[in-house]
Amino acid sequence: MNVAIVRDAVIVTDEQGNVSKFDHFEWHNFITGAKAGEFDLPHDSPALTAAPA
Repeated sequence: MNVAIVRDAVIVTDEQGNVSKFDHFEWHNFITGAKAGEFDLPHDSPALTAAPA
């Protein structure tokens, strides 16, 4: 994943070449939510206990 912060937007591209564009307000809200744990998996999530493939 690549993130480019430019004058009017934040551009995110993934490994398949998909592109998402966010304005700075949206990006700020996303980062704030991530720091606050809004996107964390529940502590009992099987994904946290499963061995990596």
